[in-house]
Amino acid sequence: MRKAGGWWVWMLVALAVPAAVMAGGTPASGLAPGQVPALENGAFTAEVAGHVMHYEVHGRGPILMTLPNSWGLSLQGLRGLYRPLEERFTLIYFDPRGMGGSRPRRTEEDMGLPAVREDFDALRKHLGLGKVAVIGWSNGAINLILLASEKPDTLSSAIFLHGAARLTEEDDKAMAKARPEEFKRYGDFFQDMEKAHLYPESAGLKVKNFYLDDAFPSMCADPKTAKPLLRGAFKDAEFSWAHARYSSRELTAFDFRDRLPTITARCLVIAGAHDLLPVELGQAISDGVPGAAFRLFEHSGHFAPLEEPEAFSKAVEAFMAHDGDAEGQIVDIERWALDRWGNGNPSGFLEIADPDVTYFDNMNEKRIDGKVALTAYYEGLRGKIHLDSYELIAPKVQFVGDVAVLTFNYASRSGEKESRWNCTEVYRHTVNGWRILQTHWSPTRPK
Repeated sequence: MRKAGGWWVWMLVALAVPAAVMAGGTPASGLAPGQVPALENGAFTAEVAGHVMHYEVHGRGPILMTLPNSWGLSLQGLRGLYRPLEERFTLIYFDPRGMGGSRPRRTEEDMGLPAVREDFDALRKHLGLGKVAVIGWSNGAINLILLASEKPDTLSSAIFLHGAARLTEEDDKAMAKARPEEFKRYGDFFQDMEKAHLYPESAGLKVKNFYLDDAFPSMCADPKTAKPLLRGAFKDAEFSWAHARYSSRELTAFDFRDRLPTITARCLVIAGAHDLLPVELGQAISDGVPGAAFRLFEHSGHFAPLEEPEAFSKAVEAFMAHDGDAEGQIVDIERWALDRWGNGNPSGFLEIADPDVTYFDNMNEKRIDGKVALTAYYEGLRGKIHLDSYELIAPKVQFVGDVAVLTFNYASRSGEKESRWNCTEVYRHTVNGWRILQTHWSPTRPK
């Protein structure tokens, strides 16, 4: 028997068996550039990526595609989580290969994370969609990091629900130490499953009952009240032991933080204060994606759509109200960097600086040219700026082709001292998203 450990990779973010415990729709056509097709509600099959896929469309309004989990869950499970969103949005779901109505898998790789991403993009193209908004939960949120970094031109917005940018061996050990009884109980269950050699249907039913009666409730703020909610949401969902076993070997430990700065979509990151997954692991996504918003649900664990349904729906609606809004995205990116600047960390501005950036402020007689020189200047300020609060006042963005000029007044407070500045930021759109080409800060009331 192998040592206990990597089970948490499965339970908390992949929801697949841990390595430590285991040894016909019609595509849209004739659309004008930028036009969004109206999608018929219903259940469909289509041949995409070389196999037959089952997908469903529900709701009315702006399109929000779902990125399924690779560990063996049919689309009814995600629909059980997101159904209230169908009142305001058009939700697109699909079954992973070998699940639900999609045709049986042909290879083991059909059960992997890359297969889900491939099918997602194939379905997007089949439906005639350009850039789309996407939501991923848990294992799907992790896969969304990969999708958003690999295909930045296909996503307008991304919602990461209870995901993580990393889960290292050290993270795994810390969580196992915090919940030793549950760790042992779940580990025993999966070892028993490995030995049982059940038929697929029986194995899937046994895993489903364990998830809904034990594993999922333990990941909620209040397990007792959550259990009937979970039973109701996932009652029609199919679960797969084969997919779970494969996921346990595909993703044991990971660190995708280096991918985050390359994500250009608008991003919302949602975490639960009572999740077994530590909040800081999910927050690492918003820390790494320029302009990403972070929302902590104080009364939720790993299932905010069920534990705080009204607050969840409002958060998604507020975020999606600005889907495709370049002006809002630029202001969000600036705020993201300013948040870090006020804590003595200039890395935010360095991450969004263009290699050819130029810089003026009232402390330098000459212009600073290039990211290398700006980095040297900013590093001299690291740890020296500590603000109690700041305001970004009356921001205005003006566009000329791929260039955007952001102007605003800035007021900061540190103790009794208040400073006011006029700021101009010139952004240009690059393959890496919006990047600052020129910065000019000057005091509003010069001495």
